[in-house]
Amino acid sequence: MKEENFMRESVQLNAKNTLFKQPLLGGISLVFVIVMCLLIITSFSAEIFASWVSFLFMCCVPTQIICGLVWSCQYPEKVACLRQPYKGLVYLSISIVGGLLLAITILFVVAQGAMPPGPQHNIFIILFITNMFWLVGILQCQPFITFFKKPFLLALMILISAFVITYILFFFVINFEFIANSPIYLAQLDGGGPVMAFDFLTFAVTTVAAIMVLIVIDFKPIAKLPGADKTPLFILWSVVVVLLLSTLVKTTFVVVLGFDQIVYMVMVPISFIFGAFILLNLYEKSLLTFFSEAYQTYISLVICLIFTVIIYQLFMVLGPLVSGDMLSGSPSYELNFWVANAMLSICFPLIVLHTDFLQHWPFRSDNSRIS
Repeated sequence: MKEENFMRESVQLNAKNTLFKQPLLGGISLVFVIVMCLLIITSFSAEIFASWVSFLFMCCVPTQIICGLVWSCQYPEKVACLRQPYKGLVYLSISIVGGLLLAITILFVVAQGAMPPGPQHNIFIILFITNMFWLVGILQCQPFITFFKKPFLLALMILISAFVITYILFFFVINFEFIANSPIYLAQLDGGGPVMAFDFLTFAVTTVAAIMVLIVIDFKPIAKLPGADKTPLFILWSVVVVLLLSTLVKTTFVVVLGFDQIVYMVMVPISFIFGAFILLNLYEKSLLTFFSEAYQTYISLVICLIFTVIIYQLFMVLGPLVSGDMLSGSPSYELNFWVANAMLSICFPLIVLHTDFLQHWPFRSDNSRIS
């Protein structure tokens, strides 16, 4: 399967039925998503937002990845034929059902009934989402797509595989000794692996940012490498590049520049992932049309970096305004975790809902894709 199968399909619209055109549409959608995010956050207490709300929203993301990337919102066929907003609402319902099933599994199977969700629960689901990006974005659903032709079975095998891989990493690779004396520590969620959880987590999130880099530039450098015209070598080269790029970026910021790991994770990879989704999903790459085609590949990275800086600074300002004074950095990382939860837990699912499921409805009145 070619990597472009996982890229956003170009949306051709009937101009007469379009309320807003790009790039204005992207700007309006971005403001809408941020406002909705803040409304959700302010609807709950700080404790509920940091535990139940962020956890449950993140649990919906794996099913959203299935609907948006694996199925391209074209399965089931009867749902794909619906007009907006009904099509989007059905996919939202599928994501909620899948999210609830995953949440129940994590709470009662993985965490053995420990509630409310805490940092250890959240790290499990973040690693789960990371593995979904690897299986879908880099491995291109291989080898499952070779053996499972039916979309539902393919999706089920990807989800099960991501869960198994996450379970192994969580209980046999990472440890939570650094919070062992804290009241938030849960012994049943600590497998005592050799790697400190935040060391592993920051690298895992950085790999997702690296995957987004390849997606933003359409995997073009990979396509030029030896043997990349064949799927196995294309995947192998992609894996190598993601791991090398992730190692280089994290080492530069954490080891060379001396950034605190949590501050680095929120400021760099998480904010870049958000910036990439702004360009790809909200603006649908429309900002690149202002530049010569010869330079668009790398201009797209520059635009993402600009969004990274702006969106990080914006949420660092919005946090105290919306939820009261919070400290940034060690030891509590209150503001940093608030920004991470706002971006990953709330904004990311909202962007997928608004752009993939609802296809910018209601700002785009007719979202039918024309083949």
